[in-house]
Amino acid sequence: MKNLMVFIFILLASANGFCAEIKLSEYSQQELTQKQTQDLKSVILYRHGLASILEYVKIRDDIFPARELKKSKILNKELRDEAVAIWKSLLDYFMAIDSVAELHKDFFKLKSKKNQTFSFNISRVAILAEYRFAIEFITAAEKNPALDTLFNEAVPDLGLPQGVYKDLKYRFLNIRKAGEFTAYEAVARYFGPIDDIELAANIEADRKKVWAAGKDNGTVLTLKNGLNILKKARKKAWFPVQKGVSNWMGNTKVYRKGKYLITLSQIKKNEHLLSPGDILLERREWYLTNVGIPGFWSHAALYIGSPEQRKNFFNDPETLAWVSTMRADTFEELLNTKYPATYKHCLTHAKNGYRPRVIEAIAKGVVFTTLEYSAACDSLAVLRPRLSKKEIAHAIFRAFEYYGRPYDYDFDFLTENSLVCSELVYKAYEPGKETRGLILPLERVMGHMITPVNAFARQFAINFGTDAQQTDLVLFIDGYEKKKYAKKGTLATFMESWKRPKWHVLMKKK
Repeated sequence: MKNLMVFIFILLASANGFCAEIKLSEYSQQELTQKQTQDLKSVILYRHGLASILEYVKIRDDIFPARELKKSKILNKELRDEAVAIWKSLLDYFMAIDSVAELHKDFFKLKSKKNQTFSFNISRVAILAEYRFAIEFITAAEKNPALDTLFNEAVPDLGLPQGVYKDLKYRFLNIRKAGEFTAYEAVARYFGPIDDIELAANIEADRKKVWAAGKDNGTVLTLKNGLNILKKARKKAWFPVQKGVSNWMGNTKVYRKGKYLITLSQIKKNEHLLSPGDILLERREWYLTNVGIPGFWSHAALYIGSPEQRKNFFNDPETLAWVSTMRADTFEELLNTKYPATYKHCLTHAKNGYRPRVIEAIAKGVVFTTLEYSAACDSLAVLRPRLSKKEIAHAIFRAFEYYGRPYDYDFDFLTENSLVCSELVYKAYEPGKETRGLILPLERVMGHMITPVNAFARQFAINFGTDAQQTDLVLFIDGYEKKKYAKKGTLATFMESWKRPKWHVLMKKK
């Protein structure tokens, strides 16, 4: 799904087994500079995420009316689902930006003014973005009384109980928040102009919006008074989730860099179970890219197998008959004839000697990867479509057509010029004149109809044991963060996996 950016930093494990953030003053200078650079880029990206959500809110007057409604507008299921999707995305970005701001509010404990300035500006842009976009969202939501009830419902997939919208309003429509904002304005005068053009532009845009909202009385504070307010305004946990979640959000991918719970030996041990056409569902923890992606399962890929495996697999009369209509003797010959340049790429060995056996949409676009690369994750499920070999051959044939296309950062399933991971699988198995294909769920997320990867698992669980079941579970390897290993999971466990909170590893019981 949408690739924000991945920034690397070493994270320490806390006593309870999860990641914990050390204090700013405990970093070496090299570590601090690296940390500050990473967090500044992260918070700018999070801010862009919030901005995009509010832009979308402005055009959804069917949910967020331009004028305040005197009576609650009853939203149908489609609009309720869309409103909740927007709400969840907003909370997701708030959790991320909150974690960065919290750490750098200790800027005054750093020794040099240069370091203090860097962390102060990180904290300031984070706080301003939260304040501005919270005010804008609340202003829009309050015009429809029905949203108050909807947004105060529990959000299980983010681990949030009832009343979060009420807490949001209390936190940002509060005189103490206004005082904190004014304090930042006062301290900013001490640190002086900002050299970073993008950072300065974001801060200026947000502070103007906050002032314009009239949530502050404009009291002029001295530097001393401003610092006192900021020192005392240590933010209490807003999101009532387990300790460790906010640290996770602000420090990805930093934990277990280059290491995954599923080992190479596990991949090699189970590779014989896979057949061409199998759908891989994957979960990688500690990645910044998980922010904004709904649900536990976050990536999908299509297993195509090796040329030898495909040759043996697609040797049935029905598939060969279809291939012959395309003027080829074998499925491999068909792929090579129709997509000669693409076919050469699927034969190219990786540097480690492994052969490409997977096609997937990642940041680089639609590419061939090795199973050893793609399956190196923290949780993995393999689903096999209940389709004939001919229909599976059709799906792989379509997937080859998409090779080389860029990643779809607009998440638009209506176009085929670029694709996201789930879109590649969706369109490869899309029903056609000659194939039943798979009917995969479409959901509206931020105005776009997409198939979140988590929906694959949810659909499997809902349809299991019925005539609507379209796939079978071939393999499920589940990760256990506390014990730092992965092992085969049960069918029952997989069927519940789609319900897991996004921060599953941080919420598991000891």
